[in-house]
Amino acid sequence: MAKVILVTVGTSVLEKAFDEDNGGFNNLDDLIKELENEPRNNENRIYETWKTNAFNRMKAKLEIFYNNNGEGVERLSAELASLLIMHGDQEIGNITQEDKIFLLHSDSIAGKLCAEVNKEIISMNINDQSLCPYVNIIKLDGVKVVTYEDEDILGLFIDQGLQSFQDNVENIINEHGNNNKIYMNITGGYKILVPFSTILAHNLRMNIVYLYEKSDRLIKLPSAYLACKIENPKSKLNEGISEAIPNNQI
Repeated sequence: MAKVILVTVGTSVLEKAFDEDNGGFNNLDDLIKELENEPRNNENRIYETWKTNAFNRMKAKLEIFYNNNGEGVERLSAELASLLIMHGDQEIGNITQEDKIFLLHSDSIAGKLCAEVNKEIISMNINDQSLCPYVNIIKLDGVKVVTYEDEDILGLFIDQGLQSFQDNVENIINEHGNNNKIYMNITGGYKILVPFSTILAHNLRMNIVYLYEKSDRLIKLPSAYLACKIENPKSKLNEGISEAIPNNQI
């Protein structure tokens, strides 16, 4: 039985690639702002430069991981680290050439960059074999970094982001789920997606996996059906969203 693995993607690639020097910026937020504010007539020069830089740094960290018998997993992106731990899990079984990985990234330039770097790293050949050659990238429209003060972004997430996330997950399962074992890897991505992805995965009878950042132990939740359903996310969530979201980034 082949595996289909859905992975939520955040900005961990940038955090881990530039963990020592922030790429010359004061902090990661400044680097991301540089990416997001690149002029459209700049032919994506800044984007391609940082993408290449992040890829080379992440590749070097992965080579160290392999050369040191799996040590240093905490230096890899959350998405890559969790997939490698899944690969070595006896219960889940190795990720094979028949398996499929879907990277679900936020509606942002930084999210796209991180998904593309993760894809290249996951599918590249090391020791004459890639971790998984089939890696597909999907953008989640309306899923952005949400802050309590930014009502426009919050509204977009409620109106569009949640539905986009659910629609894409269901489309993947409908197209690739038959006779395959389905996993939702919620290690990466924005924290605000965790409760929704957990509920959705249970409703769709998916297995859930999560790797805590400073650990190499995989948390596994088997598929189970929860009798709950989000209908009309905008009206349902607006009633209590201000109380549910703390006064900081989530």
